[in-house]
Formats: sequence, C-alpha cells, structure tokens
Amino acid sequence: MANRIHEIRDPIHGFIKLDSEERKVVNSRPFQRLRYIHQLAMTYLVYPGATHRRFEHSLGVMDAATRIYDVVTDPENIYHDCVRELIPRKNELEWGYWRRVLRMAARVMTLVICLSLMRPKRNCCRRALATST
Repeated sequence: MANRIHEIRDPIHGFIKLDSEERKVVNSRPFQRLRYIHQLAMTYLVYPGATHRRFEHSLGVMDAATRIYDVVTDPENIYHDCVRELIPRKNELEWGYWRRVLRMAARVMTLVICLSLMRPKRNCCRRALATST
C-alpha cells in the first residue's frame, strides 16, 4: 500500500497531516473511543463552548509534538556544534524515523492515559466486595 498523506481539519491547529500508518491508529477502535470523553469533564454544561473532547486533544498533542520536534531539530536553532552532530539532518532517513516515533508516542501516551481513566479500579471493587460479605 502506498504511503499517502491524509489531512484532518482541526479548529485550533488547522490541517493535521497523517500518513497511512498513522491513520490506521486514528481509525482504531480504542482511539475512536476518545470521541466520547470530554477533555474538560462536565464543564460543557456551564460553558456551552467548552466541548473539547479527548479525541481532538490527542490529535492536537500529536501536532504540537511534531512542530516542537521540527523547531528543535532545525539546524538554525542549534548553536553548539557538538549538539548539531548528534541531531540527524532533515534529508536523512533517521530524521523522519525519530519524527514519526515522537508523533506516535504523543498519540499513544494520550490514548493510554485516557483509557486508564475510563477503566474501573479493580482494587476498589475487591475492597467493596470484601467488606460487603
């Protein structure tokens, strides 16, 4: 399958670009579950404009991580030669690899945190069962 670039329109970050592999992660069932979790809990009941969801938040985190990586690895922003030697150049294969790793890590960490918040605490359930018998 050819590696195509897909775009998702975000009201805050503009167009967020994804390749085909990243789109598979976004289309996965656990990631799609984030559409139903509010980032600001029940704040939307008081402030109607506060409808930000975890799904949009995780896409924004990925885009922000990508922009930060691009700025940090830009040779114009590196002042010490010893650091410049360690960071791969944009045209090298290694640069694209680490950029993609950072994007996926930002997205996966957001997903793991969100799913851990959704999962009921097993220890609390065991304690409740132990005290009720």
